[in-house]
Amino acid sequence: MSDLATWIAAILLSASALLSAARALRRCSLADRTLGLDLFVVVIATGVTVRAARTGVTWFLSLVTVVALLAFVATVTIARFLEVKKRVDPLFAETDTPATADSEEPR
Repeated sequence: MSDLATWIAAILLSASALLSAARALRRCSLADRTLGLDLFVVVIATGVTVRAARTGVTWFLSLVTVVALLAFVATVTIARFLEVKKRVDPLFAETDTPATADSEEPR
């Protein structure tokens, strides 16, 4: 891989990492934070892959595979938790606007 391509990839991946970290820290819902952290892990794994291609070290690819599988399992687990939480507690909502008195059902 050429030096120019490596530098371009590093700059773009750094920008992506900053934006995904900002999404993970800025948003309020658990789903938004999970999406931001998952994207952050994918960007870091891509950066390690670029490094492996640049240096020719192949054990980096095993590391990327393990990290990607762990990130996938974590994301699926959190998504499952959110789905079960919605079924158990129907008032659980991840909206940006708070519930108003008009939106509640009469008892």
